[in-house]
Amino acid sequence: MIKNINAIKAVDGLGLVLNLKLALNNIKKEKNTFSPFIISSLSMFIIVFIMFSMRVSHSLKKLNNWEIISKMLFFGLVTVILFSIIFLFYSYNFLLNERSREYSIYNVLGFKKSNIILVAFYEILICLLIITGVGLIVGIAIAKFLFLIFVNVIGESYYNLEINPLAIIFVIETFFLIFTILFSLGALKILKTSPKELLTKTSKGEREPKGKIILTISSLMLLISGYYLALTVDNPVNALTKFFIAVLLVIFGTYLFYIAVTISYLKMKKKMRSYYTSHNFISTNLLLYRMKANAIGLANITILLTMSLVTLIVTTGLFIGSKQVILDNFPQEAQVRQNVIHKNDSRLGLNKIIEDTSNKSGVKVSNLNTIRQISYDFIGRSRKNNSIDFNGVYLNLLGKNIMSVVMVTAEDIQKLGNHIEILKSLKKNEILMTDFSGNTKNIEYVGWYGQKYKVVGHLNKIANLPKQPSISETSLLIFSDDNSMNQAISAINKTYDKEGLSTDSSPYFLSLFDISPQKVYQFKKYLSQQDKGLELDDRKSSLKEVVVEIGGILFIGFILSFSFIIGVAMITYYKQLSEGIQDKKTFKILQDIGLTKVEVKKTISKQVRMMFIIPIAMMVINFLFSYNMISKIIELFGITDSEIIGIVSLLVVLTVILFYYLTYKITNLVYFKTVENKSKQDVGLIIS
Repeated sequence: MIKNINAIKAVDGLGLVLNLKLALNNIKKEKNTFSPFIISSLSMFIIVFIMFSMRVSHSLKKLNNWEIISKMLFFGLVTVILFSIIFLFYSYNFLLNERSREYSIYNVLGFKKSNIILVAFYEILICLLIITGVGLIVGIAIAKFLFLIFVNVIGESYYNLEINPLAIIFVIETFFLIFTILFSLGALKILKTSPKELLTKTSKGEREPKGKIILTISSLMLLISGYYLALTVDNPVNALTKFFIAVLLVIFGTYLFYIAVTISYLKMKKKMRSYYTSHNFISTNLLLYRMKANAIGLANITILLTMSLVTLIVTTGLFIGSKQVILDNFPQEAQVRQNVIHKNDSRLGLNKIIEDTSNKSGVKVSNLNTIRQISYDFIGRSRKNNSIDFNGVYLNLLGKNIMSVVMVTAEDIQKLGNHIEILKSLKKNEILMTDFSGNTKNIEYVGWYGQKYKVVGHLNKIANLPKQPSISETSLLIFSDDNSMNQAISAINKTYDKEGLSTDSSPYFLSLFDISPQKVYQFKKYLSQQDKGLELDDRKSSLKEVVVEIGGILFIGFILSFSFIIGVAMITYYKQLSEGIQDKKTFKILQDIGLTKVEVKKTISKQVRMMFIIPIAMMVINFLFSYNMISKIIELFGITDSEIIGIVSLLVVLTVILFYYLTYKITNLVYFKTVENKSKQDVGLIIS
């Protein structure tokens, strides 16, 4: 700093070389201030480079379903760029605030504002050059490594990522534009601020908002409205349409919560009797000041933690749940479906086609069973006590009273190896029910378009029967025989015919059998020659297809979550650093009024812990209220296994809490180190 002041005094008009030298010295001397900005910018640079490199690389076109992956990467890229702009603005604003004192000294000593702006320009230019050089080298290495992981996740065998020069040009231009905007805003701030304001800027916290009562009420109304939307969603399609509204309400509510509610609560505590004790008196006032200065930062941390939590739960839940959906839908390796069109279509007829294809292709099939089913999606129903009445004649995806139904006969269930005694004694007007999703265990009677059936039993699980995914509640109805099932089909068809509508459903035969996954293609080839319009679906291909699609979502989700986590870490670092600078004065004041070092340490530690606990508590509260909506969104993909969603959610919540705890502990070292360096007389307090 002394060298810089002497240089200013010695030269009236500073040249290019001296300005550049001054900027280099500033970055070198103030590395603790510049490092967080460089690290956060570098992280965003690398993430944007990775996503764009993968999207424009020729390697992507060699993957199966590359169009789907490309669209996902584009969505992720746009999101990361927008987040980078917001986050880097926050980082650079912090950097300017920390540099404002030195800039003010330059101005007082005769340094013109144009020269200050020029120094700031060289500082940000040097940062950009460092970020670009290091970012490209590290980005290329990490991009190739992540591409290797990505193709393994989606089950592909192409392992080389070709770096397209377009990716290098794009990321350099993008960050040049972002840094140009940052510098322009910084220059404008320097021009508009007087030397006195610059000198005192670092000691200023965020201003206490006016009208606390209005803001408090607004915060609670926004949060309650967002939580109400999330809790009352009872339909997956509704969940998707209301999700963004609920998110916006909670985001704005969270900001106002920290700005108004926390401060109102602390002010209310000052009116309590317990406030007039030495410990509460000091800790409450200090915490009130700290909340005034850090409300926006804590709100940012809470929102980013919640965003990373929701993103990880949804993407991980989709990946794990989708694989389970395929396994549930394919109890055996292969399936062939034939719609019942002609009267002579039969189970035995489809069996013969499968056997003939097996003989001609030389591909062995085993455990062949053919069943007859029919599925109705999103039909209207009403529920009262222990009965359900199906009477709807419309398909309304947004309706509350909709349900999907699958019908099968007891004889076919027994063919699949379910030797349950009640299946043999089922009568004409009796049915058995099984929940694929939803809750119909207490149902005793089912009304079906004028027909009435007594539910004589509920089967928890049926072996070897495909479980069809649906975004609505789904139940299986088991009839005594084909005639009883045909009566139910006829009843719904007559009702829909009267309304001039169609159920868009007809019975079909489904052949289930085992076959070598390696010989599926060969079997398909000969099956197509049967000229029956039949197609074979197999477990291995379906798993690969869903892994490619959902694997892409998982990859994007982890990239976005990683971006949010970087934001949390950097904001936490900035807060600890700024608080360390401010608290050096607090240590001395508390000791001057007679508090011992132990009492001071206890008071300060309580505040720091509160800064850790509050964002975590708010994140957990936001998650608990949003869990219903999150599970409904996952159900849009046919994943209705609540156990999978619950386990994934719990593990992700614990992981995010652990990450934030580690971040808190590491940045705490920065906090105490800052206080120690700035206030040498308190070293004993920090170490003790």
